[in-house]
Amino acid sequence: MDIQRNLDETNESYNRRVWLVKEIKPKSSKEIEEAVKLSNIWVNTILLGCIYPVTVMNLIKKVLSKSSYMNKTSNMNKSNYMNKSNYMNKSNYMNKPSNVNK
Repeated sequence: MDIQRNLDETNESYNRRVWLVKEIKPKSSKEIEEAVKLSNIWVNTILLGCIYPVTVMNLIKKVLSKSSYMNKTSNMNKSNYMNKSNYMNKSNYMNKPSNVNK
């Protein structure tokens, strides 16, 4: 399976995305396409701190819970990821965090 590197993508970002796609184990071209999309979203949450709707965050959590990621990741990283997901449960993901300058 050949996963295209995004324009100006770092090695860290690309390697994480490739790992996630392999963990998902897509079988069809449509599944590969969906896995690549999900990998981009996941990397954005980890490396850039992006937050997505709760349905998307839960889908990522589901994939990660079946992988070796949650077992290998430190408790600090696990709780950090879970805190982002919990933020989504407040249904205000479009609002700026209070610590951002207006």
